[in-house]
Amino acid sequence: GMTIEGFWRATWREFLLYRKAYEARQLAEWQRTRLIAYVIYCTNTETKGRKDITEFLPLSTDEKPDRGERLTQEQFIENMKKLSQAI
Repeated sequence: GMTIEGFWRATWREFLLYRKAYEARQLAEWQRTRLIAYVIYCTNTETKGRKDITEFLPLSTDEKPDRGERLTQEQFIENMKKLSQAI
């Protein structure tokens, strides 16, 4: 890791590069951990109901699934009215 002395001597650019490299290492480690866990999961589940690796353990860098169209303001208000009546 970066020593406190190295931190104070680093320029802002050097610090940003260090941070970017640190984040890349952390992401690679999480991807490795996810892969190991997923391999264990796959050996203990049936192929038919098996989750995808991104569903099994989503990471912040995974592509987000399309959630469809957003509700309009009117649809949102109508849904909130229905919800309040149900409660």
